[in-house]
Amino acid sequence: MSGKRAQVALEQLLLTGFVLLSVSMVFGVAAITYDENIQTAKANDALHRIVDKTNDIYRLGRGNVAFVNVAFPSGASSIDIVHKCISDSSQGESCPLGDDDINFSALSITLNYIGGEATIIEETQAKLALVNFPANERIAGSFQQVRIGWSDSGKVELRRV
Repeated sequence: MSGKRAQVALEQLLLTGFVLLSVSMVFGVAAITYDENIQTAKANDALHRIVDKTNDIYRLGRGNVAFVNVAFPSGASSIDIVHKCISDSSQGESCPLGDDDINFSALSITLNYIGGEATIIEETQAKLALVNFPANERIAGSFQQVRIGWSDSGKVELRRV
């Protein structure tokens, strides 16, 4: 009789352990997904704030300058510019025929997640140039002030202050 009770107790213990392990795994995945969603939302907000102000400065014309304060998420590893070329419709850091070949620029932020890497891109109306933007950990989780203004080359320049 006591053998059956011991077997039932062991089965209940194993079942309880399995349920606890399953619930813990679900909560772990949910926590990771939540953190990734928060980082993505912060990166989208940062890009949107910069691009909106860039488009405003572009429309106002030469001689105009604005400042925008941006909080980059902790997973941000870099901020880059991607140009869309007129001649061959390619996208990259530069165009084959130079600056006159740039149709428009896009600003991108690369995020590092536990499961890999993601890049968020937002297009602008202006041709962009980045100045004094740090790479890797110096941008992650930082609060930056960005100066947006026209450069001598005819591009709208994004400069970290």
